[in-house]
Amino acid sequence: MPVACFLSLVSLDEHLTRWLDSCNLGEKTTEPTDADTLLRRPNLYDERGNSWSELGKANVYFNRTLSDRVGVSTVMVIGGSGDYFHVADTVVMMDQYVPYDVTSRAKQIAADDDVHLTIPEVDENIFTGLRGRCLDPHTLRADGKVQSKSLRCISYGWTEIELTNVEQLVETGQARAIADAIQTLAEKDYTRGRRLSDVLDRFYEEIHRHAYPTGRGDEYKTGLDAVQRASYPAGYYSYPRKLELAAAINRLRKMKIYSVQ
Repeated sequence: MPVACFLSLVSLDEHLTRWLDSCNLGEKTTEPTDADTLLRRPNLYDERGNSWSELGKANVYFNRTLSDRVGVSTVMVIGGSGDYFHVADTVVMMDQYVPYDVTSRAKQIAADDDVHLTIPEVDENIFTGLRGRCLDPHTLRADGKVQSKSLRCISYGWTEIELTNVEQLVETGQARAIADAIQTLAEKDYTRGRRLSDVLDRFYEEIHRHAYPTGRGDEYKTGLDAVQRASYPAGYYSYPRKLELAAAINRLRKMKIYSVQ
Protein backbone atom coordinates (compact mmCIF):
# COMPACT_ATOMS: atom_id res chain seq x y z
CA MET A 1 0.00 0.00 0.00
CA PRO A 2 1.35 3.47 -0.83
CA VAL A 3 2.49 6.37 1.26
CA ALA A 4 1.21 9.46 -0.57
CA CYS A 5 2.63 12.89 0.12
CA PHE A 6 0.03 15.42 0.97
CA LEU A 7 0.09 16.04 5.11
CA SER A 8 0.11 17.69 8.50
CA LEU A 9 1.64 16.82 11.85
CA VAL A 10 0.77 16.08 15.45
CA SER A 11 2.47 14.44 18.42
CA LEU A 12 3.67 10.85 18.30
CA ASP A 13 1.07 9.74 20.86
CA GLU A 14 -1.77 11.20 18.79
CA HIS A 15 -0.40 9.53 15.67
CA LEU A 16 -0.37 6.14 17.35
CA THR A 17 -3.89 6.59 18.71
CA ARG A 18 -5.27 7.45 15.29
CA TRP A 19 -3.38 4.62 13.62
CA LEU A 20 -4.76 2.13 16.11
CA ASP A 21 -8.30 3.52 15.77
CA SER A 22 -8.05 2.92 12.02
CA CYS A 23 -6.23 -0.40 12.06
CA ASN A 24 -8.59 -2.06 14.49
CA LEU A 25 -11.51 -1.22 12.20
CA GLY A 26 -9.79 -2.63 9.14
CA GLU A 27 -9.30 0.77 7.52
CA LYS A 28 -6.77 0.92 4.67
CA THR A 29 -6.01 4.66 4.68
CA THR A 30 -5.19 7.10 7.46
CA GLU A 31 -4.47 10.83 7.49
CA PRO A 32 -3.10 13.00 10.31
CA THR A 33 -5.31 16.07 10.64
CA ASP A 34 -3.17 18.85 12.16
CA ALA A 35 -2.38 21.05 9.15
CA ASP A 36 0.40 23.32 10.37
CA THR A 37 3.63 21.88 11.75
CA LEU A 38 4.65 19.96 8.65
CA LEU A 39 4.54 23.06 6.51
CA ARG A 40 7.77 24.33 8.09
CA ARG A 41 11.36 23.21 7.66
CA PRO A 42 13.31 21.54 9.07
CA ASN A 43 11.05 18.71 10.17
CA LEU A 44 13.13 15.56 10.21
CA TYR A 45 16.03 16.82 12.30
CA ASP A 46 16.50 18.78 15.51
CA GLU A 47 18.23 22.18 15.74
CA ARG A 48 21.65 20.54 15.39
CA GLY A 49 20.57 18.95 12.12
CA ASN A 50 22.01 15.57 12.98
CA SER A 51 19.36 13.54 14.77
CA TRP A 52 15.77 12.53 14.18
CA SER A 53 13.06 14.66 15.73
CA GLU A 54 10.10 12.85 17.31
CA LEU A 55 7.70 14.05 14.64
CA GLY A 56 10.04 13.27 11.78
CA LYS A 57 10.47 9.75 13.11
CA ALA A 58 6.70 9.31 13.44
CA ASN A 59 6.05 10.17 9.82
CA VAL A 60 8.83 8.11 8.26
CA TYR A 61 9.59 5.41 10.79
CA PHE A 62 5.96 4.45 11.46
CA ASN A 63 4.13 5.43 8.25
CA ARG A 64 6.47 3.41 6.06
CA THR A 65 6.30 0.45 8.43
CA LEU A 66 2.51 0.65 8.65
CA SER A 67 2.33 0.47 4.87
CA ASP A 68 4.80 -2.40 4.46
CA ARG A 69 3.57 -4.62 7.29
CA VAL A 70 -0.14 -3.90 7.65
CA GLY A 71 -1.09 -2.53 4.23
CA VAL A 72 -2.42 0.78 5.57
CA SER A 73 -1.66 3.87 3.49
CA THR A 74 -0.95 7.33 4.92
CA VAL A 75 -1.93 10.54 3.14
CA MET A 76 0.36 13.45 4.04
CA VAL A 77 -0.23 17.13 3.15
CA ILE A 78 3.23 18.67 3.31
CA GLY A 79 2.96 22.09 1.69
CA GLY A 80 6.30 23.20 0.28
CA SER A 81 8.41 20.81 2.34
CA GLY A 82 10.21 18.03 0.50
CA ASP A 83 11.35 16.18 3.61
CA TYR A 84 9.18 13.13 2.92
CA PHE A 85 9.84 12.68 -0.79
CA HIS A 86 12.35 9.97 0.11
CA VAL A 87 9.72 7.55 1.39
CA ALA A 88 6.61 8.59 -0.55
CA ASP A 89 5.24 6.19 -3.16
CA THR A 90 3.17 8.90 -4.84
CA VAL A 91 3.52 12.69 -4.78
CA VAL A 92 0.60 14.83 -5.97
CA MET A 93 0.96 18.57 -6.56
CA MET A 94 -2.06 20.88 -6.48
CA ASP A 95 -1.78 23.79 -8.92
CA GLN A 96 -4.79 26.13 -9.12
CA TYR A 97 -7.00 23.36 -7.69
CA VAL A 98 -5.84 20.85 -10.31
CA PRO A 99 -3.92 17.74 -9.13
CA TYR A 100 -0.78 16.60 -10.96
CA ASP A 101 1.26 13.45 -10.40
CA VAL A 102 4.82 14.71 -9.87
CA THR A 103 6.30 11.58 -8.31
CA SER A 104 9.22 11.31 -10.76
CA ARG A 105 10.14 14.96 -10.27
CA ALA A 106 9.91 14.63 -6.47
CA LYS A 107 12.13 11.54 -6.44
CA GLN A 108 14.74 13.41 -8.48
CA ILE A 109 14.65 16.29 -5.99
CA ALA A 110 15.11 13.82 -3.14
CA ALA A 111 18.03 12.17 -4.94
CA ASP A 112 19.74 15.54 -5.47
CA ASP A 113 19.17 16.65 -1.87
CA ASP A 114 22.28 17.24 0.24
CA VAL A 115 20.65 15.33 3.10
CA HIS A 116 20.75 11.60 2.45
CA LEU A 117 17.99 10.09 4.50
CA THR A 118 18.71 6.82 6.28
CA ILE A 119 15.63 5.22 7.79
CA PRO A 120 16.49 3.75 11.21
CA GLU A 121 16.06 0.07 11.93
CA VAL A 122 12.45 -0.81 12.63
CA ASP A 123 11.63 -3.15 15.49
CA GLU A 124 10.45 -6.40 13.94
CA ASN A 125 7.50 -6.54 16.35
CA ILE A 126 6.03 -3.14 15.46
CA PHE A 127 2.57 -3.50 13.91
CA THR A 128 2.96 -7.25 13.49
CA GLY A 129 0.89 -8.05 16.57
CA LEU A 130 -2.23 -6.02 15.78
CA ARG A 131 -5.21 -8.04 16.91
CA GLY A 132 -8.95 -7.68 16.81
CA ARG A 133 -10.51 -6.48 20.04
CA CYS A 134 -13.68 -7.80 21.64
CA LEU A 135 -15.74 -5.66 24.00
CA ASP A 136 -17.15 -6.57 27.36
CA PRO A 137 -20.67 -5.16 26.79
CA HIS A 138 -21.29 -4.73 30.53
CA THR A 139 -18.54 -2.10 30.67
CA LEU A 140 -20.34 -0.08 28.00
CA ARG A 141 -23.28 0.47 30.32
CA ALA A 142 -23.57 3.92 31.86
CA ASP A 143 -23.67 3.98 35.66
CA GLY A 144 -25.54 7.26 35.75
CA LYS A 145 -26.90 10.04 33.58
CA VAL A 146 -25.60 10.37 30.02
CA GLN A 147 -25.33 13.85 28.55
CA SER A 148 -23.48 15.44 25.65
CA LYS A 149 -22.00 18.52 27.30
CA SER A 150 -20.46 19.72 24.05
CA LEU A 151 -19.08 18.44 20.78
CA ARG A 152 -15.84 17.49 22.54
CA CYS A 153 -17.07 15.95 25.80
CA ILE A 154 -19.70 13.35 26.71
CA SER A 155 -20.68 12.88 30.35
CA TYR A 156 -21.19 9.12 30.57
CA GLY A 157 -22.38 8.24 34.03
CA TRP A 158 -19.56 8.87 36.49
CA THR A 159 -16.93 9.23 33.79
CA GLU A 160 -16.37 11.39 30.71
CA ILE A 161 -15.53 10.57 27.12
CA GLU A 162 -13.03 13.13 25.85
CA LEU A 163 -13.37 13.72 22.10
CA THR A 164 -11.04 16.70 21.65
CA ASN A 165 -8.69 14.82 19.32
CA VAL A 166 -11.50 13.26 17.29
CA GLU A 167 -11.29 16.26 15.02
CA GLN A 168 -13.57 14.95 12.29
CA LEU A 169 -16.61 15.59 14.51
CA VAL A 170 -18.25 18.88 13.57
CA GLU A 171 -21.79 18.82 15.02
CA THR A 172 -22.98 18.50 18.61
CA GLY A 173 -25.67 16.21 17.22
CA GLN A 174 -22.91 13.72 16.36
CA ALA A 175 -21.82 13.60 20.01
CA ARG A 176 -25.44 13.04 21.06
CA ALA A 177 -25.79 10.18 18.59
CA ILE A 178 -22.52 8.63 19.78
CA ALA A 179 -23.58 8.80 23.44
CA ASP A 180 -26.86 7.02 22.76
CA ALA A 181 -25.27 4.58 20.31
CA ILE A 182 -22.84 3.35 22.98
CA GLN A 183 -25.74 2.75 25.36
CA THR A 184 -27.59 0.88 22.61
CA LEU A 185 -24.55 -1.29 21.86
CA ALA A 186 -24.37 -2.28 25.54
CA GLU A 187 -27.80 -3.87 25.13
CA LYS A 188 -27.13 -5.75 21.88
CA ASP A 189 -26.70 -9.52 22.20
CA TYR A 190 -24.21 -9.60 19.30
CA THR A 191 -21.73 -7.29 21.08
CA ARG A 192 -20.25 -10.05 23.23
CA GLY A 193 -17.55 -12.22 21.69
CA ARG A 194 -17.19 -10.29 18.43
CA ARG A 195 -14.49 -7.98 17.21
CA LEU A 196 -15.25 -4.29 17.57
CA SER A 197 -15.08 -3.89 13.79
CA ASP A 198 -17.66 -6.66 13.27
CA VAL A 199 -19.95 -5.25 15.96
CA LEU A 200 -19.94 -1.81 14.37
CA ASP A 201 -20.47 -3.25 10.89
CA ARG A 202 -23.57 -5.05 12.15
CA PHE A 203 -24.77 -2.00 14.07
CA TYR A 204 -24.51 0.35 11.09
CA GLU A 205 -26.14 -2.21 8.84
CA GLU A 206 -29.11 -2.22 11.19
CA ILE A 207 -29.29 1.56 11.21
CA HIS A 208 -29.24 1.72 7.42
CA ARG A 209 -31.58 -1.14 6.59
CA HIS A 210 -33.96 -1.88 9.40
CA ALA A 211 -36.86 -0.36 11.30
CA TYR A 212 -37.24 -0.78 15.05
CA PRO A 213 -40.53 -1.23 16.92
CA THR A 214 -41.23 1.53 19.41
CA GLY A 215 -43.55 -0.58 21.55
CA ARG A 216 -46.47 1.59 20.51
CA GLY A 217 -48.56 -0.60 18.25
CA ASP A 218 -47.34 -0.47 14.66
CA GLU A 219 -45.00 2.51 15.16
CA TYR A 220 -41.36 2.09 14.12
CA LYS A 221 -38.15 4.07 14.42
CA THR A 222 -35.75 4.21 11.48
CA GLY A 223 -32.20 5.39 10.87
CA LEU A 224 -30.44 7.17 13.72
CA ASP A 225 -33.65 7.21 15.72
CA ALA A 226 -32.84 3.57 16.44
CA VAL A 227 -30.41 4.76 19.14
CA GLN A 228 -32.94 7.10 20.76
CA ARG A 229 -33.54 6.03 24.35
CA ALA A 230 -37.19 7.08 24.33
CA SER A 231 -39.81 5.47 22.12
CA TYR A 232 -40.45 8.61 20.08
CA PRO A 233 -38.21 9.91 17.24
CA ALA A 234 -35.53 12.49 18.05
CA GLY A 235 -34.70 15.48 15.91
CA TYR A 236 -31.30 16.34 17.31
CA TYR A 237 -28.97 13.65 15.92
CA SER A 238 -26.27 14.10 13.29
CA TYR A 239 -24.67 11.11 11.63
CA PRO A 240 -21.28 9.99 13.03
CA ARG A 241 -19.14 7.69 10.93
CA LYS A 242 -18.12 4.28 12.19
CA LEU A 243 -14.58 5.55 12.84
CA GLU A 244 -15.80 8.34 15.13
CA LEU A 245 -18.01 5.95 17.11
CA ALA A 246 -15.09 3.55 17.50
CA ALA A 247 -12.82 6.39 18.61
CA ALA A 248 -15.34 7.35 21.31
CA ILE A 249 -15.59 3.75 22.53
CA ASN A 250 -11.79 3.55 22.67
CA ARG A 251 -11.79 6.63 24.92
CA LEU A 252 -14.32 5.26 27.42
CA ARG A 253 -12.10 4.80 30.47
CA LYS A 254 -14.10 2.05 32.12
CA MET A 255 -14.35 -0.08 28.99
CA LYS A 256 -12.79 -3.54 29.16
CA ILE A 257 -11.60 -5.42 26.11
CA TYR A 258 -9.84 -8.64 25.31
CA SER A 259 -7.79 -9.46 22.24
CA VAL A 260 -8.33 -12.19 19.68
CA GLN A 261 -6.16 -13.27 16.79
